[in-house]
Amino acid sequence: IEPMLADAQEEVPVGADWLYEVKWDGVRAIITVNDGDVRIKTRSQRDVTANFPELCLPEEAFYASTAVFDGEIVCLDGAGRPIFTDVMGRIHAKGERGVERARGRHPAVCYLFDCLYLDGRPIINEPLERRRAWLTDAVRSTQTEYRVSEAVDDGEALFEAAKSVGVEGIVAKERDGTYVSGRRSATWRKVKVRRTLECLV
Repeated sequence: IEPMLADAQEEVPVGADWLYEVKWDGVRAIITVNDGDVRIKTRSQRDVTANFPELCLPEEAFYASTAVFDGEIVCLDGAGRPIFTDVMGRIHAKGERGVERARGRHPAVCYLFDCLYLDGRPIINEPLERRRAWLTDAVRSTQTEYRVSEAVDDGEALFEAAKSVGVEGIVAKERDGTYVSGRRSATWRKVKVRRTLECLV
């Protein structure tokens, strides 16, 4: 399964049809749980399971025995802000010793924001709100390295909060939207605090 992508937008969409989440600045990941085995793949389908051993404990993290989740792996600073260079250091760590050293310096957490398959059933065609409810039920509430990314109803307030704490931005998602694997869709819209442009000088 390839991750669903969001359209970029300059203004926060408003209305009762939307839910809003923090846009975590990390590594997009598809997490597959299958009878005690966890596999982690990036958006480019690279298998990075071995780079994140703290995310490979399904019995501690999930109630579901088989599932596919969409999320973002991040490394947080002391104030709870994601540091992109730290998580990239985890991705590029080599060998068992290198992975353990990188883990000791920059422990990772994974914010889950969608559930695509659960206990033998694909659910990508279900509305987002229903998928999120199943996601919440599938992830253990005790403290693990997996956390359900919180969704709120007030997007403008969340965007102002994102600006004040220095995170990348927010993502607005239609409550009844389905999951469109591997494609960009207007039912997900990212609004960045900082706008950047790549230029050749």
